Amino acid sequence: MFLLETGWSGSGGVVLSLCAIKWNLFLMLPMFLLRFRSARFWGGFVIGTLIVLLISFAVAGVSWPVEYLRLLQKPELSPHIDGMPTLRGLFSGIPRRVYFVTTYALAALGVMILNWFVVFRTASREYAMAATCISGLLITPHAYPYDCALLIPFLIALGFKTRSLPVRYLATLVLTPVFSLLLWSHTWHTLSQCSLVALLLAMALEQRKNTKSCSPQDSDLFHAP
Repeated sequence: MFLLETGWSGSGGVVLSLCAIKWNLFLMLPMFLLRFRSARFWGGFVIGTLIVLLISFAVAGVSWPVEYLRLLQKPELSPHIDGMPTLRGLFSGIPRRVYFVTTYALAALGVMILNWFVVFRTASREYAMAATCISGLLITPHAYPYDCALLIPFLIALGFKTRSLPVRYLATLVLTPVFSLLLWSHTWHTLSQCSLVALLLAMALEQRKNTKSCSPQDSDLFHAP
C-alpha cells in the first residue's frame, strides 16, 4: 500500500504477488486488482507471481502442485474448526451436507457482494484492502486466529479514519485479545466470527451513506494531508 501511494505501482504489484504464499487468505484479491488497476501494477503482480511459481517448481519439482492438493485434503490439517475466524467456523455446528451445499454457499455469496460494494464504492485503497482482507478471511476454508494478524494495519487505519462509530468500535474489538480468546471458546466462538461479518456489513453501509451524501471526490475516507 505504501508503494502504491508513493507512485511505485510496479514494485507494489511485485510485493502484492507474495500473497501467493498464503493464497487462501486472499481469495477476494481479484476484485481489488480490478478496481485499482494500472499497467505497472498488473505487470509487477504478474511478474512477481511468475517468479514465485518458478522458484516453487525449481525447489519442489514439477509434481509439487499435485502433492500440494493431496496435502490440502488431509483432515488433520484443519483441527478445531469451530475456532476458525471464518464462515466455516461460524457454521461448524450445521450438518455437513447442509453446510457445504446451502448455508456456506449463500453466506459466502453475501460476503462477496458486500466486498464488491465496498471495493467499488470507495476511492481509498486502504479501505478497499481492509474489506478485501476481511472478506477473504471469512470465505476461506482454512484460517486460524494468528492469520488475523494481516488485518492489524487496516483495522488501525479504520479505527482512526472512519466516520462510522460501528466500524470504529468493531475494528477496535477485533484488535483486542478478546477476539482471539472468544474464538477458542466452544461456546462463544460465534461472537468473534459474527463480529467480522458485522464489520464488513458496517463498512458497506458506510459506503452506501457516503455515496448518497457526498460527491465522488469527497468520498475518500483517507484524505491525504
